[in-house]
Amino acid sequence: MRLTDFKVLSFGCYGALIDRESGIYSALRPLRGSGHVGLSREEVLEAFTRHEAALQAETPKMLYSGVLTEVHRRLAKDWGVLASDDDHALFSKSVPQWPYSRMCRRACST
Repeated sequence: MRLTDFKVLSFGCYGALIDRESGIYSALRPLRGSGHVGLSREEVLEAFTRHEAALQAETPKMLYSGVLTEVHRRLAKDWGVLASDDDHALFSKSVPQWPYSRMCRRACST
């Protein structure tokens, strides 16, 4: 089979291209730090995923940047951290800084 045999190729960018978990955890550092949130990495990511899934079920047409803004807002509330609308929006703009996945780094370096 040759690449030219295909008309369309599809893959998810999270995991394949982007290290989603590291990106989320790192981008939540200011929120975790300002509230002295003592949760483990796993607990932080579980909380994020829980809110993300609930929000996407509630508002399936919301753009992902809006989802990230609202998830950040909900995490701040859960963790008792005061955060501004600018803080929430800044988190939603963090995706371009999320690191590449190991698979992508390997493929891009060859």
